[in-house]
Amino acid sequence: MQKAVRSNLLGISLALVALALVCWGLYRAAGVTGNGGNAASNRPFVVGYVRTPLLAPVFVALQEGTISTKHTKHFDSGSEIGYGLISGDLDAGFVEAAKARNLLSLSRSRGVGLSAVGSIEFPYGATLIIRKDLDIRLNDLNGRTIAAGSPSCRMLHQFTADAKRLEVDLSRSKLIYMSFDDMLPALEARRIDAAVVKGAHAILAESEDHMVLYQNWDVQAGDECCPATLSQTEFLLIVRSERVKDAAALVSLLEQASKKTDPDVTLKATAKMTGFPEEKLERYPIATFAPVSAEWSRILGI
Repeated sequence: MQKAVRSNLLGISLALVALALVCWGLYRAAGVTGNGGNAASNRPFVVGYVRTPLLAPVFVALQEGTISTKHTKHFDSGSEIGYGLISGDLDAGFVEAAKARNLLSLSRSRGVGLSAVGSIEFPYGATLIIRKDLDIRLNDLNGRTIAAGSPSCRMLHQFTADAKRLEVDLSRSKLIYMSFDDMLPALEARRIDAAVVKGAHAILAESEDHMVLYQNWDVQAGDECCPATLSQTEFLLIVRSERVKDAAALVSLLEQASKKTDPDVTLKATAKMTGFPEEKLERYPIATFAPVSAEWSRILGI
């Protein structure tokens, strides 16, 4: 009788131990630690980026060693970074501003907390890019198909005003209108010969071997076609909510990297990390990092 009782008690004890181990495993898998934080906080903070000249402050910080390579991970696209943020494989990442709202909306629907803590700013400008297989000058544009954002776009108005001042005849040129995101594919497909774009899009076009024929950095955003906030912010630094405090040091380091006074240091670091030729980078302003603005917080609903 006593042996049976002891046997039952031993079985119950083992079952309780097994149950406790299962509960502890689920507790740890949920990412909870004893101090009320997230398990991710026990590993190095990792930020994702793409190799574009627009992330110059990141490359300066990496080149100078103020940010360690063990805290960064390269991706081929901002979409991959977004998936990494939602899955928890990344703590932070630079996501194209145009995609940030969709990413935050998706994260909310999945119960994942994401916040924007910083932004990459790039001067606006107006640029005419020419399809890479064409060997033409401004005076050869007449009769060509040119894309622009809209008939009221300031960049288009600035370009046509400058063309008139330079006595460039555009009377037989065909203007068509499309989103900036559609212009590069249209160039690749040879549906257009040229496109009037902002400076940041020109960098993307040059990385695909298309050519810059005209630039004017005096034109400013601020019309319906090109809202100032949207047009001058190229990337947002998105962070998982449980790592926002950990991101404070990164924000500070990137602000410092943006204040480098020697442009040669920035150009060399950017060229090395992106493979973009220095001689092409020299014609562009340098992108800067800043904490996320109140306007962007309003736009993103954060």
